[in-house]
Amino acid sequence: TQLIFNLIWTIDLFILEVVHNSNMDVGYYAAMLVLTNILLIIPSAVTTLLVPNISSMISKGRFDELQQNINLVNSINILILTLLLIILLIFSDTLLLVFGKWYNSAEVPFIILCFTYYLASIFVPGGKLLTFTETGKQFIISITELLIVIICGIVLTLLWGLTGMALSVLVSILFKSLITYII
Repeated sequence: TQLIFNLIWTIDLFILEVVHNSNMDVGYYAAMLVLTNILLIIPSAVTTLLVPNISSMISKGRFDELQQNINLVNSINILILTLLLIILLIFSDTLLLVFGKWYNSAEVPFIILCFTYYLASIFVPGGKLLTFTETGKQFIISITELLIVIICGIVLTLLWGLTGMALSVLVSILFKSLITYII
């Protein structure tokens, strides 16, 4: 599952390089990933408070306590992530220009990725919970997400280049988030 997860978060660069064949756009996208990955750090750190206790609470049938902990982690995540998202959106032009003179030309795909990673980050605790409780389902979700990124990535990148790649990642994250929430 971890290998697939890592592939999901890198395959978009490869698709962009092969399908779109623009070194500038690959550079823009790499810069956008550096900035938007900030959104993934927070939930990973906050969720670590919950992870050691998941198996124990489930095995002892302490589901109410587990839900309270999940609610607390989700509240902290959403608060911090919303503040970070606002900062990224307000300063998007300035942040992109840190990487070079023309990087702000990728502001639209950057904004799409900001919202995409925001959404993905909100569902990190749910994904971690699934990893401990429904490993098989989590594996199937990850495989499906990878296939969506590949198929949508190729098609949408051919149609709209860098913006298409950002949209393909959004589609895959919407799928993953919805399924994670349902399960």
